[in-house]
Amino acid sequence: MNRIFLVIGLAFLVFVGLSSSLFIVDQRQVAVIKTLGEIRSVITQPGLNFNWPMIQTVSVLDKRIQTLDSPESRAIFTAEKKSLIIDWLVKWRISDPRQSSATTASTSATSRTSSPPWCRRPSTRK
Repeated sequence: MNRIFLVIGLAFLVFVGLSSSLFIVDQRQVAVIKTLGEIRSVITQPGLNFNWPMIQTVSVLDKRIQTLDSPESRAIFTAEKKSLIIDWLVKWRISDPRQSSATTASTSATSRTSSPPWCRRPSTRK
């Protein structure tokens, strides 16, 4: 009886170890592998890949064109007191996964304390 539990326990540990160390890269994605926070490699080919759990982290980025659309339009008044309704749309694609991953990591640490000026909401105080 003890032997059965030991075999089941070992099989479960092997399954958990393999499932946490294997990852799939889709054909529309790029994977950036970081070892202890430093970018080690970029995987552009689709398929099944291996990483060392607890040592390496995998960031998956989309290669397709991304779109960011404004959820609401804003009215802005010109010097002639005419109303303009502004609606914006941004499209981008990641061309350099290393630079994008490094830039995103550095800005995510600072974004908790401050946001860039173009991202801030205007003050409503009078």
